[in-house]
Amino acid sequence: MTKKRILIYGDSNTYGFDAERHARFDENTRWTKVCQKQLGDAYEIIEEGMCGRNTCHDCDEEDMISTELLEAPYVNGLKYIAPCVLSHLPLDVICVKLGSNDLDVEAERTPEMIAENAAEVLRKAKAVAEAKYPEHECQYVLMAPLASNEYALTGEFAEEFTEEVLERARLLPAAYEKK
Repeated sequence: MTKKRILIYGDSNTYGFDAERHARFDENTRWTKVCQKQLGDAYEIIEEGMCGRNTCHDCDEEDMISTELLEAPYVNGLKYIAPCVLSHLPLDVICVKLGSNDLDVEAERTPEMIAENAAEVLRKAKAVAEAKYPEHECQYVLMAPLASNEYALTGEFAEEFTEEVLERARLLPAAYEKK
């Protein structure tokens, strides 16, 4: 039996970043690997998570200089989705789970704008998959980011979060459902 192949394209939540240890969670903790175990051997989940990845925005030069984020030049999810999908085809399911890093305080992007940008990434993934394998049936899933909670105001990334950012984060699932 051929395994069903599921690509999950996301940010640090998909990567499994552990903010306390500044490392990656182990395979027993990462949500993608937990899903893999639940689904069993008939499925293969491909983790394509990267810290800092957003829907479609480049890091500005100041961020690239001031950040320790080595991924900074590559965080634009829309730019990387095509080579990512091409490197894993054929696929049975493509999931895009982006948007957390689009909640930047200065950017003031609305939940609707973020959802539309994430949907655009998924549309591009679909176009690439269908162009390369037009006869292969693939499902496409847009996943809203995890809900942020009050820990975000006091945790390691507190300077990036405000009450207003948390409120926009709470509105993301409804905006994603409309896509």
